[in-house]
This record gives sequence, structure tokens and C-alpha cells, in this order.
Amino acid sequence: MSAAASQRRIALLPSSADAADTAPLRLVESMLWAFQGTTRSSWVASKSTDKADVAVIAGAARNERVEAWRQSGKPVIFITMPDAPPVNDEHVLVYPFRANQLLHMLNALDARLDAPVAVTSAPVVPQPATATGVHKATLRAWSFVEALRTLREVQNSEVWLSGVQGQTPRLWIKGDGSEYSADPATVQDIRRGAFPFSETNLRKGAPPPAHRGVRSAAELQWFAGSHADARLAPWLSESVRYRITRWPNFGLIRPLPSQIRATALLGSTPLTASDLARRGALPPEEALRTLNALDACGLLEAMPDATAAKPASQSASPPAAPGGFGSFVRLLRKRLGLSEST
Repeated sequence: MSAAASQRRIALLPSSADAADTAPLRLVESMLWAFQGTTRSSWVASKSTDKADVAVIAGAARNERVEAWRQSGKPVIFITMPDAPPVNDEHVLVYPFRANQLLHMLNALDARLDAPVAVTSAPVVPQPATATGVHKATLRAWSFVEALRTLREVQNSEVWLSGVQGQTPRLWIKGDGSEYSADPATVQDIRRGAFPFSETNLRKGAPPPAHRGVRSAAELQWFAGSHADARLAPWLSESVRYRITRWPNFGLIRPLPSQIRATALLGSTPLTASDLARRGALPPEEALRTLNALDACGLLEAMPDATAAKPASQSASPPAAPGGFGSFVRLLRKRLGLSEST
């Protein structure tokens, strides 16, 4: 993006203060930071609706701010839940959505805003918000993992985001999702599942202090996904067979032995969540958490039914990592009977 690029402002309008409405907007805001430098115009979140070019509305419930924007004739993007009534509008995102979906939508709106013809949105029939308590809990639990997935998808290494709780930065994440930084106590909280991911907002910031050092983001991704929820991530399905695309860096992550066993099984053959629990002799919750962790690291692949019986590629096999931990992985696989041909 050139220095002369225009700036577009987006008003983020929750239908209410409920987490079911605000969590998707926090995800949009983190995506906007990650997009910086990758789009023709610079998109920034705005608290003022007067100067905004586009509004993003989470939920379809009626309130004065939402109705005023609907009548303004400016573009509006609606974010709805999978089981909510359909919204009759041109620009709709169903949560959870991918970063590229929002990026393509913003690029299209950017071009239309430059056109001489005024942009108007289709008339919208107000719909009641119907997100259930399960959905509200899901939104809170997965908002941070969604942000990590966004960074990996956008790959903007020019920015750093800081994870802020209140006004206190607790961690820093590179914009391409490759590295993170935190103090030792925070790292331990992340690994133990004691870190409050759902209360952490990502904002554009400076790189971490030099004395902090950086760590591979694979560690952060694994434990954020594993500890997010005891249920399967909302974008995964319990009826789909999954396999790993490559072996995780377990020398760094150091997960539970049962998670190594589950990963080895997924490297041998595609499995559903229930199949993974049964074949690995795992509690169902642990199988789900392993799938969540692998997906958060970008290492999980859904398999069509027609190819579900095919073995995973050799790239899914664990590398011959140096040191005692690599030997431990190989020994564990051998003892469990999980050879390359299984």
C-alpha cells in the first residue's frame, strides 16, 4: 500500500453489550490490524458513526444506532450466527468466518465507494437475535483462537499485535502468526490453561521489549486451541474425518503423552473425533482438545469421504528430531504399535 493510500473507517456496532455480539466485532478489529499494508485503502475501526464509510453489525436486533445506519444508505456488513434467521442483505458474514472472506468483501466495497454511483444496501427486515447460551460461551471461548487463525492466514509480518487485558499488555504476537513473546509467568499460565484468552483483546502495538525474547507461536497456538473449550471448535465437525498434514513441533510444545498418541493416530489414517477417542483409548474431551489444538496450529486437514481410507502422506510422520524427546516420541509410537504402515 502506498503512502498516499486513502483511509476507510468502519463503525463496529454491536446490537447489544452481550458477548455474543461483541466477540465477532473484536475479531473484525483484530483482522483490520492484520490487514494493514495489504489492502489498497487502510481500513480502521471507528467509534464514530458520523465519519465511518462502512458499518459492521453483529446480530440483527433493533436499536437506535443500528436503525440509523440502516437508513443512511451507506454499506453495511452483517455478522450472524449459524442458527440465526437469515438476514436479507448483500453483505453477510456467518460467524465463524475466515479472514479472506472479510478481506474480499472490504476490497469490493472499497472499489464501490470510489465509484460515482452512490452505494446503497438492500432493505433489511429486522430479525430477532437468537444466539443461544451455548453460542455465547462459544464466542467467548474461541475469539482469541480466531484471531490467531487470522494472523496465520493474512501473513503480515510488518506489524506486531499486543494482547491486552484491561490496559495491561500480557503478550505480543507477530502479524504473520509466526512468533510471540511473553514473560515467563504468562508462558506458564498459557501452558497450564490458566491464561484468560477470552478476556484478551488484540491491538496494534510496538514489538515486544527486547529483554522478553520471542518464542515460536506454535506453542501459543497449541495451548490456546487445547484449552479454549472442552467441545469441538465451531468450524470443525464431529462427523468429518481429519488427519494431520505434518507433525507438530512437539520438542517445543511438550504436550501430554495421550495427545502425542492421538496425533500419531491422525498421522496414520483420517479419523472422526469419536473414532480418535475409541482407537486411542482417550476420554472424548481429550480427543476433542487434541483436534482443536492441531487445528489452531494449522495442521489439521478434513478428508472427503471418498479418500478417507487413504493413509496420510509421509509429511505427516514425525521427523527424526534430535535429543531425548525425539527418541521418546519414536519409542512411544513403537510401544503403541503405531508404525508408519498402520
